[in-house]
Amino acid sequence: MGPPGLFLTNYAFILIARVLRISVGLLLLFGVARYLPVVEFGDFLFVINLAASVMTIAFYGIGQAMVRDVSADSTLERPLSSEVTLCLPPLSCLLLSASSWTYVAGYS
Repeated sequence: MGPPGLFLTNYAFILIARVLRISVGLLLLFGVARYLPVVEFGDFLFVINLAASVMTIAFYGIGQAMVRDVSADSTLERPLSSEVTLCLPPLSCLLLSASSWTYVAGYS
């Protein structure tokens, strides 16, 4: 498969992943909205938006930096991807716990 076919295949996978992520997020949102009272749903949305804002700031540019570094030197592909794979889950847990603490402490 040449570069144009590879490009289209990668683009299709990215498009499918984004559509699935958005649709699952909407289904989850509708499900939570159905079962939570109005005040608790507002608190839930506050915590979710706070976590999303913090994660956006924390991960700003990491994808572009990885692509730039790997494309510049193909020997970095394995170590760089394994470092990021090991680094992101603890960071996500830290951000989620910080946003949960904010909710429990009553800063909503």
